[in-house]
Amino acid sequence: MIFKANAKFNLGLSVLSKREDGYHNLETVMVPLYNLYDTIQIERHSSGLSFTQSGIQIDCPLEKNLCYKAYEVFRNEFSIPGAKIHLHKQVPFGAGLGAGSSDATHVLKGLNEIYGTALSSEELIELASRLGSDTAFFVKNSPVLCTSRGEVMEDIQVDALKGKWILLVKPPFAVSTKEAYMGVPLTPNASHLRDILSYPEEKWRDMLKNSFETNVFQLYPQLAQIKNDLYTMGALYASMSGSGSSLYGIFSKEPSSDLFSGMFLHKEIL
Repeated sequence: MIFKANAKFNLGLSVLSKREDGYHNLETVMVPLYNLYDTIQIERHSSGLSFTQSGIQIDCPLEKNLCYKAYEVFRNEFSIPGAKIHLHKQVPFGAGLGAGSSDATHVLKGLNEIYGTALSSEELIELASRLGSDTAFFVKNSPVLCTSRGEVMEDIQVDALKGKWILLVKPPFAVSTKEAYMGVPLTPNASHLRDILSYPEEKWRDMLKNSFETNVFQLYPQLAQIKNDLYTMGALYASMSGSGSSLYGIFSKEPSSDLFSGMFLHKEIL
């Protein structure tokens, strides 16, 4: 079976506090990008995991790959004999787009389907949450307000996005989650995102913040310039997604991408 493991972007992201388990409490709204995705083919296998990949190459040992970790979580829970998984990667990693998390969650969803374990959404969310902070989002895969470490989700409608264009820009370098968190300022008294997103989008520029930008823009000034360029082009709102390195602009009509030659680009109507 073939599954499309789509990307996401963040509308606002407040890092509120450090948790005792090493994670952080945060508040963010995640929105899926359905037309930007990795393709995952999953089949039953008689014994163990057969994993292959194509497209963008992931330079890490197999045991650190989130697809492998998802398989291990599922195998340990349900004692399946094995699986054959092929990942064709098109979503860049180290970009704040949830690429690895989406791959992992779609492996869980795929194994659930091909082995007929009939897990509910709530049960899949519990499994996915073992693998990271934004993996659970891809079970619901619709706009949600995320709190705690990302696994507590409430449905949210962001009417202002309907019919708007998003232009996603990723420069030719990644930002590791570890370095982004090392200098992130904690904002325990951040404004509630649900309230902010009820305002017209022209007010978002002053109110809707991503906590990671303060530190990451100091480390990578080019990212701040890309955000400024998006506003110069007429973006209604521009921000870094997640912990970077991708940025996006929200536009009322299809934007040009001429300013960003040599970078990874994606355009989509929301």
